[in-house]
Amino acid sequence: MNRYSIAAVAALAAALALVGCHKAAAPAANAAPAAANVAPAQAAPTTDAAGARAFLDSLYARYKSSKNNTFDIYGKDAPSVFDPDTLALLQADKAALNGAAGATGADLVCTCQDFTSLSATVTIVSITPTTARAGVDFHDAGQTENNHSDYDLAKTPDGWRVHDIHTFGDPSFRASLNQDIKDAKSAPAS
Repeated sequence: MNRYSIAAVAALAAALALVGCHKAAAPAANAAPAAANVAPAQAAPTTDAAGARAFLDSLYARYKSSKNNTFDIYGKDAPSVFDPDTLALLQADKAALNGAAGATGADLVCTCQDFTSLSATVTIVSITPTTARAGVDFHDAGQTENNHSDYDLAKTPDGWRVHDIHTFGDPSFRASLNQDIKDAKSAPAS
């Protein structure tokens, strides 16, 4: 080391010694504690991925067997499947079509008109406290091919419900319902 380096090290050591001896000033008698000035931490939003998965699992459980199956997805059982917004759209579709099938001609949960027995695997893709996106891979024992559907779910006061369904043949159930209604309104009166 040269004499300049030794002098620099000595000066740094002296400065550190002075800093170590310096005590912080005591807070003023009327000062609030520092923690009181900090906003309380916000709780992280809770998500319910297990609940969303359980909802879809229970929906597909209704398709375990076609024998004596009275499940009516677009009728009496619709409130246990769809969110209020989609229920209203289903009702508007039924009214516009006067009993014709339209988008409800096939059951989009099984992507079928008839089924034997479905087995399904649910994957939650994304979730917020009020919405979820899920993918379902499923197979009907009476068919050779596997199927896949994507779901947009909405959290309602009654639990998770379907807001939209996306399948290979129908990219958006809600868009199909809206198209049915539009076509019915623009059809010439008979």
